[in-house]
Amino acid sequence: MRVMAQILRPFLEKFVVPYFDILIFSRSLEEHILHLTRVLNSLSKEKLFVDLKKCAFLVPAVHFLIAVDPDKVKVIRDWPTPKSIHEAKSFHRLATF
Repeated sequence: MRVMAQILRPFLEKFVVPYFDILIFSRSLEEHILHLTRVLNSLSKEKLFVDLKKCAFLVPAVHFLIAVDPDKVKVIRDWPTPKSIHEAKSFHRLATF
């Protein structure tokens, strides 16, 4: 992930999010093709090649970025109010995990 972030640094927070996958977001089809071309060119210059069979193109939404698991939210919502600094820190660790 660190290597991807380094290679894609010029595009970070503009139209690329390297996570376990590389997410490319754009406002239009034309812009998306330009962004995709720039990312793939950057990767190929570094001799990193993409298995296109594992790629998904022109996907309007990515499930894990826009949807929250209701069961996980319920655990946090139903957590008892912390009564000590230790309990507050424990909750904070859980919630940020």
